[in-house]
Amino acid sequence: HAQVSDADALMIRLQHVAGMGGEEARELVSDIAAEPLHALAAALSHEAWQSWYAEVGGEPVPFLLKAMAGGGLAVPLARWALESR
Repeated sequence: HAQVSDADALMIRLQHVAGMGGEEARELVSDIAAEPLHALAAALSHEAWQSWYAEVGGEPVPFLLKAMAGGGLAVPLARWALESR
């Protein structure tokens, strides 16, 4: 949808799909447009977590520690994982 939509269409879609208000949807579309790799990283992280949880299950800390070992984890999550040991 993103490839064939303009910003206004994406904001309307977010409002319907995610139940966001107009301003909230506008801010999210703007943030994603400004930093598209952040949105991609979040989506990939979510998919990785879903896959790991389906196969291994349990608490998120072992998953985060594994992600840290691979060098791919946001600083706040890395700190949380280290504090949760």
